[in-house]
Amino acid sequence: MKILGLAAPFGHDGSAALMIDGKVIAAAEEERFTRKKHADGQLPVNAVKYCLKEAGISLSDIDCIAYPWSMKALRAQRFKYLLRTMFTRPARAFKKFFRNRKELRGQKKFIKDTLTAVDSNCTKKIPIRWVEHHIAHAASSYCFSGMKESALLTIDTGGEITATMLAKARGNKITKIKEIIAPDSLGAFYSTLTDYLGFRRGDGEYKVMGMAPYGDSEKFNFDYIVK
Repeated sequence: MKILGLAAPFGHDGSAALMIDGKVIAAAEEERFTRKKHADGQLPVNAVKYCLKEAGISLSDIDCIAYPWSMKALRAQRFKYLLRTMFTRPARAFKKFFRNRKELRGQKKFIKDTLTAVDSNCTKKIPIRWVEHHIAHAASSYCFSGMKESALLTIDTGGEITATMLAKARGNKITKIKEIIAPDSLGAFYSTLTDYLGFRRGDGEYKVMGMAPYGDSEKFNFDYIVK
């Protein structure tokens, strides 16, 4: 089975990966071809073409598209998000609750536009497998680890709504234990602190990570920032 993975649903770091019969054949990020860091707002067209070329196949040979975003996951958590944000960020709360179909249309358009740009002559309707964002993160680690079972922790700025997920894996099954939803996001906090320190949010986090071991927590009290 030939599975083409496309990313990303949030407008940055566009990429593609190709698996054939359970083996990764190729994977690439769009920024490597366009030379624009994070490929903000760009479709992963060159990344897809690279993967197909490495495998020696065409787009019409693909059996399934895997995409790291799930309407089902969004709808499952949207009420909790509404209750947590309706008084602090009402516009965003109602958008997440009532405009799910609009968001779905946007994700479908991203996929369609990418595939059309890759090969406008391909008339095959390729099925889409909507993979929950944090499950995709967890699977990309666990499934290639060689482990038969594992505890899993994913921490992100946010997926559909989930920001942190605790799960367990055994065999080829991943079972969620607990989810922490936005706006309680350690990823968002890390990005905010990156911005506070003078680096660019969504880009400079690795610099903060690299500097962290050299810091001395006793020299400065960050409690007020956490609050």
